[in-house]
Parts: sequence; structure tokens; C-alpha cells
Amino acid sequence: MQQKWNQNFDGELMPDIPQKFLNAGCDVYMVMQLRHDEKILDERFASMRELNRRGKTPDPEHYEVTYYADLPAMWQDVPNNEILEELFQVFNLSRPQDFEGHSLSVSDVIALKRNGEVSVHYVDSIGFKELPGFLDKSRNAPRFCKRSRRSAMPRSAIPADVKKKGATMNFNHEELMLMMLYSSGTRLGLIHELQLMQCYLMPDETALRELSEGVIEKLKLLTDVEFAELEFPTD
Repeated sequence: MQQKWNQNFDGELMPDIPQKFLNAGCDVYMVMQLRHDEKILDERFASMRELNRRGKTPDPEHYEVTYYADLPAMWQDVPNNEILEELFQVFNLSRPQDFEGHSLSVSDVIALKRNGEVSVHYVDSIGFKELPGFLDKSRNAPRFCKRSRRSAMPRSAIPADVKKKGATMNFNHEELMLMMLYSSGTRLGLIHELQLMQCYLMPDETALRELSEGVIEKLKLLTDVEFAELEFPTD
């Protein structure tokens, strides 16, 4: 039975998950998400470009750890960028049962420790941006979210194809990636997340606005049952 992180783990207290991550002797990863705080609401779903426009950078004090786990041994020789894509899909399409954060989205952060090397990555509107020094001891580390627990992540948990019973859905690759990025697990929840994201778009980000509008219109044509039957690809 898995223990909560605020209890004993491997015989020792776990008050500081970020430090445990840094001291880990094996390959591990950590998911960090923005705290629920009205003072930093404008950072939620903000792209790196938008943060920089406001004179901001991702601040570890604004984050809490929502998941921490060993990296599967089968990923030992997989490049970081592929691991990030795998984790992105897992935490959108087949989230661990003990994960109580929201679907991985823009403004979230993934930290990897592989072969003793630590790297931290910001989930951006397109791809990931590395954050050198994000977990430096000289800075205040993200706080620990007591709801989080530790478990391994099976690569095989990701579904294989995007289908609706009787027909393939008319979503192109970009639309599917956007849906995975903002999925909350329900059709209406996804529509809400997309509409919220649009509130933070810059005037010149017309392509993303048009893409999200198209996805929203298609989602409105689906029933909740049809949406629940959708499966997403890994490739």
C-alpha cells in the first residue's frame, strides 16, 4: 500500500519533497503546479512569452509539488524531450489514481533527475522550456502538497488511438494536442479550460485563438458519452 508523502516513506520523514528529489539516488521526476492563490492567478496557463512580457519568470515560491515518482526503468535510454512528452500524455490521458492535481497544462513544471543530472522544464504553449537553476538551494523551493503520493508510472498506460465508436473523430493533430494539453477529464471541463486559456492570449496570438475556437465548436457537437469514448494516440 502506498503511503502519503506527509507520512513516513522508506523509513524516514518526508517534509521536504523537493529536497528528497534532489537527494534521490535513482532516476526520479516531480510535477509542480501553481498554488491556488488569487495573487498569482495571472500566471496560470500563461505561456513563457506572456510571462516575459509582464516582466516575470516562473517563481518556485508560487508552486507546490503535486506528484513525485521513480522514472520507469524502461525509460533509462530515452531522451529527456521524449520523456517529457510521455509524462505530458500520461498526466492528461491516464492520470495516476493517486494524483489529485489538474491535467498537465501550460504553466506547470516537470523536474527530472536522471543519472544524477537535474533539469527542470516549463510546460509552454508549444513544447517545453528549460528552467536552469529553478531548484537551486539559494532559492526557496516549491512547497510540498500534502495530497501527493509516490508511485511509478507505467508507459503502457497510454491509449493507442483516437476514435469514436463507429467513426474516427474529425480532429487534426494540432487539435488533439491542444485537447490533451487542457483536458480536465470531461467535455464541459475541457471547454471551460480552453475558454479560460483564451482570456490570457495576446492580441497577436491569433493562430492559437482560432485553433481553440475550432476545438470548442467541435466539442459542443459531441455528447458527454461520445467524449468519454474518445481515446488518444501516443504517436
